[in-house]
Amino acid sequence: MYSHYVNAGETNPDQYYKNKNIKVTGSVAAVAYGKAPNSCWVTLKTDQGNGANIVCYFGTNVIKGSFTVEIGSHIEITGICMGLTDGRIIFINSLTDDILLEPYDQNIEA
Repeated sequence: MYSHYVNAGETNPDQYYKNKNIKVTGSVAAVAYGKAPNSCWVTLKTDQGNGANIVCYFGTNVIKGSFTVEIGSHIEITGICMGLTDGRIIFINSLTDDILLEPYDQNIEA
């Protein structure tokens, strides 16, 4: 997918991916643990050597506090592709069976 965005040629990658529910697999490059909606995400490595990534935001779900995501682990995430922004492909409302998620609870202290 990332290669298609950076080497689009005659086709517009947005017509294939943008605003669609897409499943991606990859190695975890980074994780952000947050306590509020859209404050936690997982970044997956791409096959490009330039540090480009796919950033998957979990929307109103957050990573369960006791769960640890290992850098380098291989996971599968499904989310809505928002296209390429600042060299990264952005997914929103992402879900995965490989990470324990829980709904954001505004009563939990940040």
